[in-house]
Amino acid sequence: MYTEEEKAVNPDRNRKWLFALIMIPAILLSSCGTRYVRPEVRMVSVSDFQCENEAVGRQAADILRLILIDKGYKVEPESYDLQDDVDAAYGNQPANMVVTGVITSFGCEADDRQVTRRSQLAGVTSSRIVSVRTIEKNKCEVGVKIRFVDAQSGKTVWSAEVQDKPQGSKELTPYRVLRNILYRLGGHIPRGL
Repeated sequence: MYTEEEKAVNPDRNRKWLFALIMIPAILLSSCGTRYVRPEVRMVSVSDFQCENEAVGRQAADILRLILIDKGYKVEPESYDLQDDVDAAYGNQPANMVVTGVITSFGCEADDRQVTRRSQLAGVTSSRIVSVRTIEKNKCEVGVKIRFVDAQSGKTVWSAEVQDKPQGSKELTPYRVLRNILYRLGGHIPRGL
């Protein structure tokens, strides 16, 4: 093929041929017209959640907006208050999808107990109390329903309902439980609805 003199003068000649053999099919394949089309990023409108306390409903909607932004959705900065007339207003939305939510239960109750220890000697319990200790716990119950609705057709695309009843220390509040529920749900919301 090549003489020893030609190989000595140009040792990269084989590499050039190999490079050409690899690049020609790659160029031909890229010019076939098949290109990657990025999926459409959906515009989402999140309405304030229905709740007895309007501030809690607004906070839940704000948390969900942040979760959706993190997932790559375009979220409208202003919420729509569609709670009463959701189905009638779908066609008027600039968003592709409307997210509605209901907080079904939201509250905590204290479970404080006093534990007393009495002194006991040889099986006889005296009436003298040695120590009193208070165990402070909260029992919370928080429930959430979320619905993703296609704005053009009015059909539900994705929905979830979660009820959580954790028990913990006094630092456990219904706001923390609500936030935890929404972040857990956020992990299950698909990316390209």
